[in-house]
Amino acid sequence: MKPDDKALPMIALKDAAVRLGGRVVLGPLAWRWRRGQHWLLFGDNGAGKSTFLKLLAGTLSANGGGHRVYHLDGETFEAAAGLGHQIVLLSPEKQVRHARLAAGLTVREVIFSGFEDRDYVFTPPSAAQKKRAAQIARSLELTGLLGRKTDVLSQGQLRRTLLARALVNRPKLLLLDEYGHGLDDHARACMQRALLLAVAQGTHVVSATHRRDESGQWATHWLRLENGLLTGSGKGLPKGAWCGDDADLLRKRTFKKPKNSARVLVHIAHADVSAAESARAIPLLHDINWTLYAGGHTLITGPNGAGKSTLLKLLYGDLTCGKNGLVERFLGAREGLFLPEARLRMGLLSAELHQRFDPSQTLVQAVASGFVATLGMWRSKAPAQFAAARRILRAWGLGDVMERSLAEVSFGQARLALLARACVRKPPLLILDEPFDGLSATARQDLRARLEALAKDGITLVMTTHHPGEAPELPMRRLEIKEGRILQTD
Repeated sequence: MKPDDKALPMIALKDAAVRLGGRVVLGPLAWRWRRGQHWLLFGDNGAGKSTFLKLLAGTLSANGGGHRVYHLDGETFEAAAGLGHQIVLLSPEKQVRHARLAAGLTVREVIFSGFEDRDYVFTPPSAAQKKRAAQIARSLELTGLLGRKTDVLSQGQLRRTLLARALVNRPKLLLLDEYGHGLDDHARACMQRALLLAVAQGTHVVSATHRRDESGQWATHWLRLENGLLTGSGKGLPKGAWCGDDADLLRKRTFKKPKNSARVLVHIAHADVSAAESARAIPLLHDINWTLYAGGHTLITGPNGAGKSTLLKLLYGDLTCGKNGLVERFLGAREGLFLPEARLRMGLLSAELHQRFDPSQTLVQAVASGFVATLGMWRSKAPAQFAAARRILRAWGLGDVMERSLAEVSFGQARLALLARACVRKPPLLILDEPFDGLSATARQDLRARLEALAKDGITLVMTTHHPGEAPELPMRRLEIKEGRILQTD
């Protein structure tokens, strides 16, 4: 690096704007990222945070006007082509993409792919790269998972794996978009330590977050976006940065045991669930015995990898149990309903469901698909259902973006739309896996109120969260699960 290069910003934006779908969605912005600066990025859902990070990463260009200039390694350029080893973006969308493309890779192979910033490993890693991969795996407590296939990981385990991939080649610039999705307290602390070490070793960080417990000790500056425009920046943290955040509620919540009705929604007996991997079975759930009654709202807790999401998949029918187990749904005067019929009485939100949706679908199409419990309604001629989809999207504050595709809106807006999809039929049973991930504090409060209203209308809620204080203010049973076993139910 030339002596005067230190005075140049690593990235400079001058009246830079991004246009998507024929509209300017970000900018014009003027901003500089200088050496020694580490930024926290604030803004509500749809403010433009993800688009801003993609602009910095080079996956989007300043096609709406203005300029973006990089000053790295003594060179000045406007395009980020070939800089994957220096500028790395970790985002929920990237996790969705990885889940679609890299199924079947081991954790070790995913980490190795970070050296070339490609989806797969094409060149055998060197001894030095193997040593570095093992080092970063230890720092993120992934050593015991290195041989595990990514498609049987929990969302939190996959997120740690992707951070290891992002850090393995010691990038100069690391861009984090809500990196704490699906993480328990221990995993978040583990990732914070890894980020502190990376910063000490020369990596510069910009992190967009809605949560206080994801803000790092490494942050030196802050930036706020509203409606695609820069509305504030400075050193340290802004006054009232976490106003409305739920962190203070976590210590105050108490849970009351709900009163069950006589109506059984789901009955599970002696259920074991395993995943096949390399000619061997990996046990995921062990001898699950649980009866869910109407009105028996349940909060499922446990660490990453405990089996929470697997239990919800079993509940919904995405997974089946071993031959000695039993799962019956909506028992009445006759035997339980067959799965296709039962699914019309259940609403589902999960990270895996999000991953399976075609990103070209509009929010209206995605929500309308909830009426038939499919991932699309391309051949449907049901105008009443599309009208109902538009009504709920307007009621949930998404009316302005409801004709945009899932790919064109923020991750938080897409997640909220898929929540609306789960609720659109007001099904008797609502199954929610980390429903508050990706939502701003305001959106989380609004969603909590909506779930409480749905419960009063007779809908039974079953949900997971690593933030128990965010759960609706309802009588809820807490079901704790660890290593695939139910430890206790309150």
